[in-house]
Amino acid sequence: MWRAIQAAPFLAFIRSASRNSFSQSSQFGIWPIWSFSAFCTGADFTVARKVMAEHFIRKAGILELDAAFRIVEEYYDAVSVIARDRKGEFREHYFGERSGVWLASLEDTIVGCIALRELPELARSGEVKRMYVQPAHRQHGIAQALLDALEYFAANAGYEWLYLDSAPGMDTAIRFYQRSGYEPCPRYNNNPQANIYLRKRIR
Repeated sequence: MWRAIQAAPFLAFIRSASRNSFSQSSQFGIWPIWSFSAFCTGADFTVARKVMAEHFIRKAGILELDAAFRIVEEYYDAVSVIARDRKGEFREHYFGERSGVWLASLEDTIVGCIALRELPELARSGEVKRMYVQPAHRQHGIAQALLDALEYFAANAGYEWLYLDSAPGMDTAIRFYQRSGYEPCPRYNNNPQANIYLRKRIR
């Protein structure tokens, strides 16, 4: 298993890299579309990290809209989401310059996702949405890798706060976010299913 590269300064990244043994000759290991200059400028990279033997995290491009929407629809059904985006709304909310969808894949199969959208009513704030990992692929660090990738992007995009909501019965997800530094906050939306609201300061 490869350690997560946290949304942290470059020196922290170097410390993390130095603790790992990489299987490829690249200076920083498995980073197919990445460079030192991209890191310094906060540019996005295609493969954020190798989680297990074949699991990869990446930010979806517009050409992956259909694939991203399919895994999100799976999430909708798995947790009985009422307020669902249509495909056009999904594209509008999550494929802008300050938003995104991150996918976890096993070879050519997408097994998890997470999404970020801006909250225009709250200054320098975004909302974490659609966190999902298929049951067969849980307990392998994939959820944490997805969240790390999203937070890294959000910090470099200038966000100060990340918000999220949750619903009754989502105890495992709530504990996961709390372990990641998210704390209770006042209600910030009108989601009819939500009664738990959390936020984290990332800058």
